[in-house]
Amino acid sequence: MRLKDLLDRVKILNSIGSLDKEIGGLTYDSRSIASDGLFIAISGFQVDGHAYIGEAISRGAAAVVTEKECLLTYMEGTTAIMVADSRVAMATIAANFYQNPSRELGVVGITGTNGKTSTSYFAQQILAELDPQVGVIGTLGIMLGNKKLPIPITTVTTPEAIELQQTFREMVNAGAKRCVMEVSSHSLALERVGEIQFRHAVFTNLTQDHLDFHHTMEEYFLEKKKLFDRTDGKRIINCDDSYGLRLYEAYKDNACSFGLHGDWNICAENLELTIQGSSFDLIVYGKRARVETKLLGEFAIYNLLSAAAIAYHEGMRFEAICKAIPTVKGICGRFELVETPADYSVVIDYAHSPDGVDKVIQAARAITKGRVITVFGCGGERDQTKRPIMGRIASEGSDMVVITSDNMRTEDPLFIISQIQEGIPVENQNYLCEPDRTKAVERALRLAEKDDLILLLGKGHERYQIIGTKKIPMDERKIVHAYFERE
Repeated sequence: MRLKDLLDRVKILNSIGSLDKEIGGLTYDSRSIASDGLFIAISGFQVDGHAYIGEAISRGAAAVVTEKECLLTYMEGTTAIMVADSRVAMATIAANFYQNPSRELGVVGITGTNGKTSTSYFAQQILAELDPQVGVIGTLGIMLGNKKLPIPITTVTTPEAIELQQTFREMVNAGAKRCVMEVSSHSLALERVGEIQFRHAVFTNLTQDHLDFHHTMEEYFLEKKKLFDRTDGKRIINCDDSYGLRLYEAYKDNACSFGLHGDWNICAENLELTIQGSSFDLIVYGKRARVETKLLGEFAIYNLLSAAAIAYHEGMRFEAICKAIPTVKGICGRFELVETPADYSVVIDYAHSPDGVDKVIQAARAITKGRVITVFGCGGERDQTKRPIMGRIASEGSDMVVITSDNMRTEDPLFIISQIQEGIPVENQNYLCEPDRTKAVERALRLAEKDDLILLLGKGHERYQIIGTKKIPMDERKIVHAYFERE
């Protein structure tokens, strides 16, 4: 595509060199530049892409996008375009390069602190009757139907704009008509989802997390709210959540409310929760039916409701939704029951925020005859204010807590644990500390008795532990299985 066409709708502040060039690829990584490629220099938090402009040019970059005018004088002989914000420009350029694929694909954006991953996969499974090629983008990777797409991504939840637009184009070319994707607050703040045309938007909940990035809950909320300003269709909102109610009031003329504790458009009543599964009355715009599911915990019902809302507004009949719900399978690391020969239960979950930990512990309490034993830690180099809060929640909700490490990165694990301990009331002595995560899991297993439930929180689908700057292989399922093999 001609460079001048790629720059359509991009606000150019200055440029040197010819814009009448053919561009064959886009990148923000100088190591992957091709001779006909456009290198977009991004000012990152740890690495500034502008420092690699020289490398990109030496590797044959056809053109460069930069935020820094002072660099233009060093790029004579190269085409360079100066913009105010490289991320905003990258989103537009990527959409142009891949010919705006979201206009051909019904994209549903799901945002919130917890529940994004489960909602996306539940929605994909329910929608399979309408479209077996439903795409999913999020924490667990990129899927098209049952096939994982080999598109490398460098971000945790929502890919960068170039990868997103490439993914949409591949999905459209493969015949997909729909894609459900997780939309993180970071992706909204950093313009990764700029230029995406969203058909529907979903709000799951909002609780404390990522305040190392957003600083305040209000800032965090306002970033989430951006998704709903960019949506053409239904705003599907959990109205049991106080922030959800704020969203609903702002968009109620074109919103769908859901929840468990109100007269909402889509809701569930008469819940029965057990360790074998759940059942409830599903109500969708006045229609009611009793449904059963193998999924565990009240929070799973919330995620099913939001998935059902997506399916309904995508045109699926109520009866078909009810028929699909019993077939929905849980996903890796989300209240995942580990098979063991023991007379107690072991559950792995990704919960790593105060609200997530609270909800999972309460869900475990509701289905457990014996004690709840919780193993958890807090990530290093992340929001420190949530550490004592999570300590208090775990101590008050559990019968026993084993405080350990969870991706400590370059922080001292003992310092992280001490901050968690600060939140535990003095009168609560129902905890012990073990910084070695493998040993912590084994200590919990030794403590468990008949009918107890052990919660292993924080790692979920992750099969590693980040120590320093390296990912060290570690799978809690293997730790549990090895324990019983030895025993």
